[in-house]
Amino acid sequence: MSFYVNPFERIDHQDVFFTSDIHIGHQNVIGFDSRPFKDLDEMHEEMIIRWNYKVPSDAIVYLVGDVSYRCNNMGLVKDIMKQLNGDIRLILGNHDRMKEMAKLGVFSDIQSYKRLEILDDDGNNGDRQDVVLCHYPILSWDKEFHGAIHLHGHCHQNLKDKYPWYYEENKVIDVGCMGHNYEPISYQEVKKLIIV
Repeated sequence: MSFYVNPFERIDHQDVFFTSDIHIGHQNVIGFDSRPFKDLDEMHEEMIIRWNYKVPSDAIVYLVGDVSYRCNNMGLVKDIMKQLNGDIRLILGNHDRMKEMAKLGVFSDIQSYKRLEILDDDGNNGDRQDVVLCHYPILSWDKEFHGAIHLHGHCHQNLKDKYPWYYEENKVIDVGCMGHNYEPISYQEVKKLIIV
């Protein structure tokens, strides 16, 4: 498990997924996001089902922040995280504390920021796609002018209407689960969403 600053990673396949703001144990997020669940038990159960239906057990999943919110039951957080498929790597959100997240023992990597190079072998002769991950939206990011994609969370899909130009003019996606059927989105889906 890596807890030192290692903001760069090369991935030699495309079985990679992204999500954020799952907010385990956060009752108020159901109303805040107008989530279609009657209570936390239903939200947790449905998110586990949707995640595992979509994500293969050997895939990499980047959880781009906000695993939980002031959850007094970190045992619940650990139990739910252990049920989710994939090698889960955490990009810390504003509600995630490094010490708490490390103690869970469920993340293979924990960082505040990450730049990925993902092998993009869809007939592009082994080209690589740069992807910058940060919980917060960034106005200008590493390799932006060389085609890098920026994936963020934190905003619960609220910036798209307020700042449409930010998403329309840049390669940016809010990967908050509430905007993607409460399941991670794949690298292939990211590419389809980003094509202008």
